[in-house]
Amino acid sequence: MDSEGFIATSRKDTDGGGGIMWRGCGWVNRREYTVSITTTNITLERVRAKGFRDPQEFMIGSRHAMTTRQFGDHPACVADAEMKEGSLEILLDNPPDSETPSSDSCELARSLLEKIAPLIPANA
Repeated sequence: MDSEGFIATSRKDTDGGGGIMWRGCGWVNRREYTVSITTTNITLERVRAKGFRDPQEFMIGSRHAMTTRQFGDHPACVADAEMKEGSLEILLDNPPDSETPSSDSCELARSLLEKIAPLIPANA
């Protein structure tokens, strides 16, 4: 995270309805976009079933991954990499007043996911 200029801001441990859980941390970088990186018990199959806007599926090594736009017209993007019990999830918000307003949130989230996902143990 240091190489990307991120500074940890907070723990992001959340329990949602229906037993959904997120466990991780929030980050902000020097270009002023924010990122939450969490593990969750939400599977890619469940993300697909929700029918979020602009789903883009891809592989990172042998892991299935995808980006989706889950917040209407808001510029935030969610990128997920498949794990055995759910996924690694990156929520990236690149607001119009950041230093990178023309950078697509999903491109930024995918790039970050492609750097982190290879570090996940194969049996996770």
